[in-house]
Amino acid sequence: MKDQNCAYCMEDELVATFRIKICELKSSKVYLFKEQSHPGRVIVAYKKHVSEITE
Repeated sequence: MKDQNCAYCMEDELVATFRIKICELKSSKVYLFKEQSHPGRVIVAYKKHVSEITE
């Protein structure tokens, strides 16, 4: 299920502005932050919309 208000679900321009999609895995997507004040900063986003990591 996708949330229309979630930038990661919709992969909208907000994601493209701040992040670079690195790869798509079986159940997640990996993004690299363009702003690298913390080298190697990435986010792993679950493909299905979740509000909390424990879901």
